[in-house]
Amino acid sequence: MKTELLYFDDKYLFPEPITSDGFIFIPNEGDTLILNGWGYIVGRKEYSYEPGITKVVIFCSRERKKRK
Repeated sequence: MKTELLYFDDKYLFPEPITSDGFIFIPNEGDTLILNGWGYIVGRKEYSYEPGITKVVIFCSRERKKRK
């Protein structure tokens, strides 16, 4: 079964979903994703199931200041 991760702030953070056929790390609430010097704090997650694929939308909020 495939798994797709979609990180979302005000827009999708990656142009393509992160896809895996095996095990994939799904962050917990409060975890931080570092991308282009910005920290994105993981909030809620929404799961949807389709035949052969599980989609996970991870909602994030960007930190106020860029990390150094």
